[in-house]
Amino acid sequence: MLMDCARMGAAGCAVVLCWGVLFGPGATAADGQVAPGAAPCSAATATSTPTTQTAWPADGAEGGSGVAVAISPYAWLTGYDGDLVSRGIETKVAASFADVLERSDSVLGLMGAVDVELGRVVLNFNGAFAKAELEGGRGRARSGPLGGGVTVSAETQTTLKNLWAEAAAGYRLIDQRFGDRGEHRWTLDALGGLRVTAMDVRIDATAEANVTLPGGEVLTAGIARELNSNTEWLEPLVGLRAAVDLNGSLVLSVRGDIGGFDVDDSQFAWQAIGLAGYRWRLDGWTFGVFAGYRALGQRYESASLTWDVVTHGPVAGCNVLLRF
Repeated sequence: MLMDCARMGAAGCAVVLCWGVLFGPGATAADGQVAPGAAPCSAATATSTPTTQTAWPADGAEGGSGVAVAISPYAWLTGYDGDLVSRGIETKVAASFADVLERSDSVLGLMGAVDVELGRVVLNFNGAFAKAELEGGRGRARSGPLGGGVTVSAETQTTLKNLWAEAAAGYRLIDQRFGDRGEHRWTLDALGGLRVTAMDVRIDATAEANVTLPGGEVLTAGIARELNSNTEWLEPLVGLRAAVDLNGSLVLSVRGDIGGFDVDDSQFAWQAIGLAGYRWRLDGWTFGVFAGYRALGQRYESASLTWDVVTHGPVAGCNVLLRF
């Protein structure tokens, strides 16, 4: 399900989806009856601008046996900080999530993650689609074949459509209990995988003087012109994920990874996620809610696009855990 969450806020959209996860047909009320009016939830809809791992590990049986699957719809309340160059128009991207909401006519997002544990083997699949409009920006229009000529100041309105899709596999290096009675547990996973990024950038630019852009387009002073570009790239990533189960209900999780390595014009990428979650069991099912912060930095540079931006913001979501 994909819905327009303009000005609703990601939290409002996520609540609707999480209600379906926590009280859908798979969940039962305290008396064992199916919660009324419930619906299943298999994807997340949220307000945003984003992949990647957002839920805590799926938490299979201790010691590396058993299979566990965690399905996690979530909201990533994203802002931007960095530089964007598209079709010869250079503009600064600097906006918190609150700024994005204030400036945007519409904001839309679709996000979800699936984590699988097969013994000590861990798998993560994560996707996020987001759209945001940034109004009232200032930039520069570059002239010349390579954009190395004179520059002209310009007003810009930027519309971004971002898609991140990640697939990662790894191995559980550590799975240990600690504490006086062994009531705590911590795990450490090594991960490796791929991230696909697809971007659709539209810039409405109004230059202060006539200028010919690198692609041959002419901007006439005082007249707005729409410039569009579409770009996709693939970047490998490697990282670590650690989780601490404090009492069977409270879970803390952190993840960090780096990637790019000059593959497919992706010079470098990094990601950091920190989460706190609470889970409970009901009639054999395990449910959870989590919140934290996520930041994804990417530097990509090609002939048509330069994207040197950190996408960051709070994360909030819910999940259902299945064991086999």
